[in-house]
Amino acid sequence: MNKKGLTLVELLVYIVIAGFLLAPVIMMVQRSSLFMAKDSESAALRTKGEDVMQIFYDDIKNTGFKTELQMIHNAPNFTINNDVVIDPVNDQSSFSYSSGLDHASNFDELTIRSGIIDDQNDWVGVRQITYSVNNQNEIQRSISVDGANQGTHTIATGIERLRFHFSPDMQEWYPNSTEPNIDKENVRYIKVSLILVSERDGLGYSGQPFEIVDENFTTTDNRQREFYQKTIPVPNNGPFAAP
Repeated sequence: MNKKGLTLVELLVYIVIAGFLLAPVIMMVQRSSLFMAKDSESAALRTKGEDVMQIFYDDIKNTGFKTELQMIHNAPNFTINNDVVIDPVNDQSSFSYSSGLDHASNFDELTIRSGIIDDQNDWVGVRQITYSVNNQNEIQRSISVDGANQGTHTIATGIERLRFHFSPDMQEWYPNSTEPNIDKENVRYIKVSLILVSERDGLGYSGQPFEIVDENFTTTDNRQREFYQKTIPVPNNGPFAAP
């Protein structure tokens, strides 16, 4: 019986052959791990985005407050509640905003006012909610009732863009590059645009284009992103008759 063992050269040859055979398997495992990481991060971003957009919708749809007084010519006659408007004389809308484009920021700020009534439809007070983004790229939701602070809470993290646009008819959105001002009292729709970005690099791709109204930009890193946009009707904003 030949009990001669493997020579060093033979062992090296076997190792090289095994390496060639295992390389595709290792690459498949790496790709599978990357795909799983992308799917997991994408799911987390989607869940976060859907949750915060639902908060925006539930809050913003209640902007303003109107009371139906009587029927005139078979049409309801509405009156606005002056406690909810920004200024009863000069601004009868129920929101204010600050455009980030005015100071080279990726984040807008929005404040809305709405009326609170109890289960018996009796007046309770005015709720004011402000959305802003802090230095940690977190959306802060600050609430007050009749001027009394009710606290500030973080409702989303990893924010890359937060924009608010306004329209009377869903045809033209303001502010934009040609018309920076808006007629706030006639706004019937508020559009929320949000981009969330992953903290992990290498899960997305550079050069991803985004367009928010007439603002265009392209990503310059490989982090994963999710884009959300929702148009919210605000029938109780301003002095016009609610539909």
